[in-house]
Amino acid sequence: MKKGTFLVMSSAVLLTGCVKAPQDDVKMYTASSAALIEQVDNLVAEYQQASFDRKLTMLANQVNGQNDTLLSSTNLADIEPQVMPANSPILLASRTIKVYSEALFSLASAETAIDTELASIELYRSLNQINLSAATLEQFEAQAPFSDDDIRLFSSLFSQLSHAYSETEKQQAIKQIVLEADPVVASLCDDMIMRIEQSNIAMALASSRAYVLAEEIRDFNQRVQIRSIALNKSRKEVEYLYRRWQESATTQMAVTQTLKALRSVKNNHHLLASELSKDIFASASLQQAINEMQSLKQGFETVEQLLATCQGDIVRKDNQLVCQS
Repeated sequence: MKKGTFLVMSSAVLLTGCVKAPQDDVKMYTASSAALIEQVDNLVAEYQQASFDRKLTMLANQVNGQNDTLLSSTNLADIEPQVMPANSPILLASRTIKVYSEALFSLASAETAIDTELASIELYRSLNQINLSAATLEQFEAQAPFSDDDIRLFSSLFSQLSHAYSETEKQQAIKQIVLEADPVVASLCDDMIMRIEQSNIAMALASSRAYVLAEEIRDFNQRVQIRSIALNKSRKEVEYLYRRWQESATTQMAVTQTLKALRSVKNNHHLLASELSKDIFASASLQQAINEMQSLKQGFETVEQLLATCQGDIVRKDNQLVCQS
């Protein structure tokens, strides 16, 4: 299934929020999981953009006419965007879970023999790709995520589906895959959590944003002191600076939300595996887990919704808005 198709279908699943068939809880989990894992990529992208913005602002300060430094192509060439390689451990782990979630979503969504066969082929390729990709991750150097026996089991399950499609067979295939994948998902989530916590990305991101904001405020103050500006124009600029301040001040909360999202993906995948091991494909526990994941996803949509996730008091601490339970 193409990524665009997955996004459209998974969005529809997230919006409906009701269970129509036993496998719908599996679809809802995989759609929610992929949406939360995407936030890891977004966090990395925001860190890279903030670092780049800081370099641009520092250069602009040097050539703003207050000293003899003039802008040159050499200055511009020295500004190198900070881009994390696609094969870096955190992005690789993120992509691995997304590939798995999207492929499992396709199988759970299949409603005909042909759809199931195509989804099975896609999932089989995805599981093999996970083995190849994850081989570069430290925790899988000694042993691949899926053993040769696992791959043979998956091949047998998909072969059965291709020759004799039934909902029961499909559910059993989903069950086996989720059970085998559970420790892999847990390991990858733990690895991403560890890397985010040890990288001080929150501090670095907040620092870059705070620097750029401070320079923009200083520039605004200098301009209005030289020449007054109309209220509507001043209001627009102040509103822009306020939004920038909100973004900077909620950096730590956004990183914390990302860590919560990863723990939710891990814990709720384990819950899904536990339920499927008992041949339970839809339950109140799974619905509660899915609702939790969807609520976490909403916290990433706007600063206001992120602040709304706080169940306690929001206080200012070291130029950051912090949620105190």
